[in-house]
Amino acid sequence: MTDRKGTILVLERGRETKVLATNELDDNFHASPALAGKQLFLRGMRFLYCLEEGRTPAKQKVVSKLPTEKKLPTASPPKSTRDLLVQIAKRELPKDYPGGKGHQPFVDKWFANAPPEKSSRVGQLWKEQERLFPNMKNRGASFIKILDYVRTNGGKPKQQGNTNPHIKRVVKAEIRVEEGKPAGERGSVSGLVRNQGGEPMGGVMVSAFDKGRRMTTSVFSQPDGKFRIDDLAEGDVRVRARLLGQLDRFIEDVKLGANDLEFTMESATGIDLENQRPSDSAFSMLKFDNVRDRLNFKMMCAYCHQIGTRGFRAPEQPVDWDTMIRRMDGFGGLYPHTKETIVQRIIDTYKDNAVNNWPPYEPPPAPTGMAANVKITTWEMGEMLEGSFHDLEIGPDDGLAYVVHIGRQYTATLDPETTERIYYRLPRGSHGPHSIEPDNEGQMWLTLCVSGEMAKFDLQTKEYTITSSAEPPADRGSWPHTLRVDPKDPEGLIWYTDAGRNSVFRLHPKTLERKEYHLLEAGQVKAGGKGESRGITPYGLDYSPVDGMIWYSKLNGNRIGRIDPKVPDGDVTEWNPPFRGPRRLHVAPDGMVWVPGFGSGVFGKFDPKTEEWT
Repeated sequence: MTDRKGTILVLERGRETKVLATNELDDNFHASPALAGKQLFLRGMRFLYCLEEGRTPAKQKVVSKLPTEKKLPTASPPKSTRDLLVQIAKRELPKDYPGGKGHQPFVDKWFANAPPEKSSRVGQLWKEQERLFPNMKNRGASFIKILDYVRTNGGKPKQQGNTNPHIKRVVKAEIRVEEGKPAGERGSVSGLVRNQGGEPMGGVMVSAFDKGRRMTTSVFSQPDGKFRIDDLAEGDVRVRARLLGQLDRFIEDVKLGANDLEFTMESATGIDLENQRPSDSAFSMLKFDNVRDRLNFKMMCAYCHQIGTRGFRAPEQPVDWDTMIRRMDGFGGLYPHTKETIVQRIIDTYKDNAVNNWPPYEPPPAPTGMAANVKITTWEMGEMLEGSFHDLEIGPDDGLAYVVHIGRQYTATLDPETTERIYYRLPRGSHGPHSIEPDNEGQMWLTLCVSGEMAKFDLQTKEYTITSSAEPPADRGSWPHTLRVDPKDPEGLIWYTDAGRNSVFRLHPKTLERKEYHLLEAGQVKAGGKGESRGITPYGLDYSPVDGMIWYSKLNGNRIGRIDPKVPDGDVTEWNPPFRGPRRLHVAPDGMVWVPGFGSGVFGKFDPKTEEWT
């Protein structure tokens, strides 16, 4: 049996549960083991594993650079459950345990937030404790020591010296370097774009692909059809001309200095035109009985999924669609009547040849003016077809771009000058890096949404310091999301939303103490409006450069709110915007709060003084 974090239990076949062995793999698992003859297959997020009794694998030279944890010396591993419980009994009670009347609330709070596998492990050990040591002197203390052993991931020894009790682990990152390539002598390419009739064509994106450096530089042709791409690194490039509604055109092996490139575009028709249809157009093909139902589906399912694209249309049977919809509705906010009809609506719109009944795709006009005067440089990161990068931040001192990969569990840096890329893997057990921001001392902080943790990445030592995103004694938060740091704050507090609960947190970067601010419930919002009753989703967050107030948005709760850091309870106030889906907001230098309305497709401005929307 596997859990999601790589713990593999070997159980004895029989009427009673008996664990024969516990093994650990440095991987994440979201699938059950599969048997094929004498072989057992385990599908991890990183590797596929095959186990076979008596099989001797071919000898391979394996070079592994694993992260090292900073730990105090521990006792030798216990040989049996009895030995393990004896070791646990020698532990001191945790410092955050209140004792007395605080015992049961302490236990209840931990179980309310603990992952299922840890809750189960505490129950297993306690059952063995009662069986093996029925005459234990202090049952309450014995239980707490077992709970603390499980929540601290394997029984760290008692805290000594200046060890911070909030630290779960400090791990030096496993590092992979992708060497950069010198730019050499730089140059340019230029030319002309024409339409099918031979006339100059503006607004066409012309891109130069540098395969060796894994980067692309793009400009747009001007009204006279001319284009010029400057500051290209030494070497041949592949040049492409692209515009929605037109077929792509390529010129291979272009040498720097070429100034006579010519592209003649041709209109796309039939399947070639249909293949260019973006998801916003494909989503518009899905019909609902009213605007409210459409917005509800969009809010619950479309902020992570490209509705109507080829990938979305992949399921084959109604049960496949039903499974996908239930997974998409992770916050449980779809209207009941929508759940009853949505699968059939999707099948009627997207399955098999239903696409043939759509009206022809109408491409938007070509970009003009300011939009056609930009220069866009892109760099490939990571492996092809594995890109799931989330937030990006520029290093405060080194000028590097820092980005997190939410699916592959690492922080990466890009040097735009040298094109060097470096990948820093998160410690085992920490998953889902989402947001990244520098603190006021120049170190990077990450929200780890999947494992419910916060991580500090030391740019000098390349170490991750991991702590729970929730208040003690919770071993993890729900879904820490967006974080921000006010550069004017003398304490440099780390503020972040938790999308899985109705809360905003702050974390002290020195002590790592967390404080939870409970946000308002239904009916407490100012300026009327209902919002969603389920799936509140505290999402975006920012600080006001005018007065230091903390502002946040509730994506599905359909509110924005304000916390006063100077008041113990935050004096929380919330407002309903006149649109749906406030996502990541930003407070401008003049104190105005700018809010994108994801559900309604609008951009709103809120004046905190007048409480009026524009």
